[in-house]
Amino acid sequence: MTSLLSDGSWDHEEVHVRTTRTGLPVVFAIHSRGGSGVALGGCRLLTSSNADDALKDAIRLSRGMTFKAAAAGLQHGGGKCVIAAPTPSLTGAVRRDTLLEVGDMVEEFDGRFATGADAGTDTDDARVLRERSRHIVGIPDLEKGWGDPSALTATGVIVAIRAACERVFDSDGLAGRRIAVLGLGKVGADVARTAAEEGAQLYVSDVDLQKKAIADEIGATWLGPEDLLGAETDVLSPCALGGVVNRYNVAGLRCRVIAGSANNQLADPTIAALLRRRGILYVPDFIANAGGMISVAGELDGYDEAEAMTRTLAIRETLQDVFGASHALAVTTVEAAERLARTRVGARLGIGSEQ
Repeated sequence: MTSLLSDGSWDHEEVHVRTTRTGLPVVFAIHSRGGSGVALGGCRLLTSSNADDALKDAIRLSRGMTFKAAAAGLQHGGGKCVIAAPTPSLTGAVRRDTLLEVGDMVEEFDGRFATGADAGTDTDDARVLRERSRHIVGIPDLEKGWGDPSALTATGVIVAIRAACERVFDSDGLAGRRIAVLGLGKVGADVARTAAEEGAQLYVSDVDLQKKAIADEIGATWLGPEDLLGAETDVLSPCALGGVVNRYNVAGLRCRVIAGSANNQLADPTIAALLRRRGILYVPDFIANAGGMISVAGELDGYDEAEAMTRTLAIRETLQDVFGASHALAVTTVEAAERLARTRVGARLGIGSEQ
């Protein structure tokens, strides 16, 4: 396996760049193996033919997975697998052959890296990976865990929204709250349905127009993605791909809270400071969406459904600490969350935290 060893700018234990027999770039990034010796992170399909795009995605996301694990109190570290393909999705035999080959690559890590479905892949794809590797998680019919982690991810996002609303509005109730959900995949749809059941006023959007059926089902207002981002709401919940909040649209946001399931919702780290200056409370994504990682981590640790739910509900207390530190130290919530994660990593490994 060809390796690119970590350097100071990456701060990764391992980065590997591979190419499938059909010429698709595949990047494996292990930021940290944590106290357990296992890096955990999904296998995503990125719509790109550029290996550099896959490398940047894997580097950024694997780091976030380490922080996510630490903030959730897990012993695992963070990793990521990114497959770059020039079309929105591989299909048929080509898709299966690609996944089988990637499964072989995962097995070569001999347990240092465990993976499952992620953006662009699903549990059927994870089953294909499982044909070639023992280190695949989040498959329902394995009967050793929650299965598809999206339900617990959505639960965590709702917990995060409640915590943020309590901070901003002095109430964690969702009844009457104006909530905009961008992206109606499994997680986003669950978030929207739960908020609707609790009486929230829902605005929803997705690039897939067939998802409008979900809006009709829950009585939500359907908007185009750009219109939704600029809508006057209490909570914006990005539940699609990352980079949705950027320098071009941040000034036009009319929400008080941002809390969603998407990884890397901010296009670059400086956006966090812009949000803070505008009085918009940003819930760091690696805390809000930790439920999925908690779910699949349980498969490696000996699954306890009650413990997984307890850890997910504890996102509320973690965010209370983050919001308090952000205020006390006059730093962004992202900075406060990363400090907390580093402290927990240090405590886990018996070393001083990075300040």
